[in-house]
Amino acid sequence: MRERLKILVVDDEQVILDSARKILDSDRLQVIPAPDAEVAQQILLAERPDIVISDLVLPGKSGMKLLDIALEHDPGLVVIITTGYSTVENAVAALKHGAFDFLPKPFTCDELLSCVARARRAIEGRLILGARRPGAGPRGDFQLGVQAWARPERDGTALLGVTALELQTIDNIDRVELPEVGAELRQGGPLVGLLTTDGLAHNLWSPLGGRVLSRNDRLRDQPESLRDDPEGAGWIARILPVDLSGELPNLIES
Repeated sequence: MRERLKILVVDDEQVILDSARKILDSDRLQVIPAPDAEVAQQILLAERPDIVISDLVLPGKSGMKLLDIALEHDPGLVVIITTGYSTVENAVAALKHGAFDFLPKPFTCDELLSCVARARRAIEGRLILGARRPGAGPRGDFQLGVQAWARPERDGTALLGVTALELQTIDNIDRVELPEVGAELRQGGPLVGLLTTDGLAHNLWSPLGGRVLSRNDRLRDQPESLRDDPEGAGWIARILPVDLSGELPNLIES
């Protein structure tokens, strides 16, 4: 493993490319900018980046097409998708196709840093390939990429939580920010915030939309207990799904 990871950033807005370089370029990370998918494809072959951060909407080939090309070139590549809030549905589709995570625009410096920190730890821990295969979680679960799971119950509700693999990409958990009872969640919208002892705040996305019926308040007092049984006793919230039949096909079935 190289000490300095290469990050290919693909966006047709120069301000995004300049900001990414300013925020991320360091003695541990090297940012390589590209204005479109065509240039990015050339860089994939020449530079062999470790991480790709690409907008979904690009001139010429789309970010979704670039995702397919990147993973065909290297199935273990970590790809992060950026997207406007109006195209979150497309970002959810990108997670099903193998993206590691997505960042809704406009994103903050801290949001970009936390996302890249998780990507770096996933690379260092060689965590990606196994999680992209069906069957990574308990049977009967559905996963939003490698990040969160949903478990439909016979009473019409669904449990939501964070995958064990996702928890391997973050530092020790200092605080868990749970959704409020009665809140309406959106598929691909915020589910839970994890504040870690390295000073980062990680926003993790909801695999299903619906109204929060209850939440796991034990995690507020014992945040690290989330790691003990993340796909069981460490559940985040129970919801009444808004469109279970329509949203389950967007997820990966275990």
